Parts: sequence; structure tokens; C-alpha cells
Amino acid sequence: MSQPAVTNGISTVEQPSVNQVAVSAAVSQSSTAEPVSTVEIPQGNSALEQKENTTRINALSLSSIQKRRALESSLEQTVVNPEDLPRNAFTYDSLMNEWKLYQDKLSRSGFMLMSSLMGMTPPRLAGSHISLEMPNAGSKLSFDEYKYELVNHLRKRLKNYDIEIEIIVNEEVKLVKKVFDNNDKLKHFIQLNDNVRLLKEKFELEF
Repeated sequence: MSQPAVTNGISTVEQPSVNQVAVSAAVSQSSTAEPVSTVEIPQGNSALEQKENTTRINALSLSSIQKRRALESSLEQTVVNPEDLPRNAFTYDSLMNEWKLYQDKLSRSGFMLMSSLMGMTPPRLAGSHISLEMPNAGSKLSFDEYKYELVNHLRKRLKNYDIEIEIIVNEEVKLVKKVFDNNDKLKHFIQLNDNVRLLKEKFELEF
């Protein structure tokens, strides 16, 4: 603190300036003021984002459940109970009609051996059981290779899923060999490879 000044025997007290008073007041307020609390402002609307994520997850879960149920339903529909398959009665004539149609189809497709085996001996019918004789085990083996396709064809066309084919080896049966002329051979090769037809037309080949 500054000492009072003495002038002509009279002491005087020096008054502080206005700036000094303002500074002192500011320092006093600064030292006694309560600390200011800070509030952290969250970045973005986290609650809304969380809600959206939850909604998105729930939607995906629901979609997965629906797809799984649809798959299970389709699998249940594709599983057929054998007892529910048709077992309609059919005649020998209807059997032979489908038999010859399938035999001709094999011939047109180039499966000449199977076609010949089907025409070797007429099949015998007993109920839904079909038996066919073959001259040897080799012929039976060749027939068995395509037998199930024939069985499925007959079952579907005749609407009887009890149909079965039994091959009986009988050495007394003579193997029938069909004689093919050049035109038959040409048709056969064209069915196997259409380029043969193109060559025939290009070079005007005659057989």
C-alpha cells in the first residue's frame, strides 16, 4: 500500500484510479466465481440411429424366417407319398401302344440296340407286372441299362406306378437282327451328328 503524502504539514491519501478499481473487481470476481460445468453435446442422433439399426435387423430376421418357411413349405409339397400315386388299370393294347411309341423314340434318337431288344419278343402282362425274355445275360444287361427310363415312361403314360419289368433269360430266344439299308444308316448318322446332313446337302451326296 502506498504511504500518504505530506504537503505543508497536511497528510493526503492517494485515491486509486478508476482502472485500478476495475482490475481489482475483476480479479476478485474471478477468484470467487463457481466453476462452470461443461455439457458434452453428442455427435449425431445416436438414439435414432440405434432405433433404425434395430428396425433393420428385425426386418432382416423376419425376411429370413419367411424365406425359411417358404422353403420348408415347398419341400413338403415336393415330397410325394407313394401311397398317393395312381394305380389305374390298363389293357394289354394300351401297354403295347406305349411300348411301340417308346421303341420308335429310341430308334429316332439313335439307341438302336435298346430299340431292337424291345422288339425282340412281345412282353407278357400279368396285372401290373411285365415280363420280357432275352436270349442271354449280355442282352439282359444291355436292357437293364435303360430299363428304368422305360418303366418311368410306362408308369406316367399308363398312370400306374406299380408297373415293374422283369427280364427273363431264355437261350431259346433268337436274337433278331434288323437289316439296315444305306438310307437307314444315313438317317442314323444324321441323328447322331447333324453335320452329316450338311455335308450331304453341300456335296449333293447320294446313297
